[in-house]
Amino acid sequence: MQRLVKISFVFADLCAWLLVAIFLFGAIAWPVIGPVHARMAHLPITTFSIVGTCIMWLATAAGAYAITRRQVLGLTLIQIPAAVWLVSGLFVFALTFTVVAAVIFGTPFLLAFLQARSVSASGAAV
Repeated sequence: MQRLVKISFVFADLCAWLLVAIFLFGAIAWPVIGPVHARMAHLPITTFSIVGTCIMWLATAAGAYAITRRQVLGLTLIQIPAAVWLVSGLFVFALTFTVVAAVIFGTPFLLAFLQARSVSASGAAV
């Protein structure tokens, strides 16, 4: 069980570092790319939407970084894009992101919790 917990945390850490890189790059590049994309799609874009998107991506990157530091708060922070997509009407995309993130990042915490619970119930010290 302990090996499974370690492997799942390693996989979650790899995915979290990938998310940190992607969302940090997005937060840095969006002030330049966002207006260009909006003009090409003939959509209006405001400074508030650019800043809001950058803050969302930075908060999500902070959540992914918190997961690498074994903080459960990161699980809620990485769900910010799913909440935005849900409000925007992208239900299937938000649900898919939530389920995949819960499986990848929630499983190690659940396995560690179950292992700690079984160890404390048996009274054995590891």
